[in-house]
Amino acid sequence: MVYGAIYKFEGQVSVFNYENGPSYRCMFPKPPQSGSVPNCSEIGVLGVLPGIIGSMQANEVLKIILKIGTTLSGKLLCYNTLTLQNSILKVNRNQTIIQSVLKHKADFNTTKTNFNCGTKITSVSIENILSEENIQFIDVREHHEQPKVEALPITHMPLSELKNSLNKVDITKKKAIFCQSGIRSKQAVELLRKLNIQDCFSIAEGASEINNILSSTRPIWSQNAKKP
Repeated sequence: MVYGAIYKFEGQVSVFNYENGPSYRCMFPKPPQSGSVPNCSEIGVLGVLPGIIGSMQANEVLKIILKIGTTLSGKLLCYNTLTLQNSILKVNRNQTIIQSVLKHKADFNTTKTNFNCGTKITSVSIENILSEENIQFIDVREHHEQPKVEALPITHMPLSELKNSLNKVDITKKKAIFCQSGIRSKQAVELLRKLNIQDCFSIAEGASEINNILSSTRPIWSQNAKKP
């Protein structure tokens, strides 16, 4: 298997299960918890990075087919687009892990992967929320994330700081929570409900779409609206 991974400005390439080399599970013995890894909509990936890593993967495939050069079997190449630097880490074959994977092969083949990010929280459209009264809008994105939503009164509480920012929650109001794509907002609602903070809702739209809706539709409700 020719492996490739991308994250923000960095990428990884390796070769697994080749000529008695290590397997993927030798490097990552356990999969990450559901919802712990953000997707591209959440964290972003530099546009050229998929092409760079894909080309490196294609190069490894050609070396394997043509049996030339040295493959990345037993090695993990890490590439940084900001510094244009490569680093290579050694990956050792772990026979114990490989035997464990083979032993539970049948279970693995029948396992269904959960793609719902570990939450069953439903979302509500921003258009429906605007018709409500007594709303606190909460942005759970990180401080640097764009675009900002300036047409509404916003309380900024990044998901990574949520537990330490509970003093910002207005318990007298309904909490309408949004992020970049609707994933972190669901996680925030789930966390707040576990902390016994009720009347929390996840906004289905991300920040960009919220801005588009607000710019094209005159809000029915606004905390700052003045009576004509």
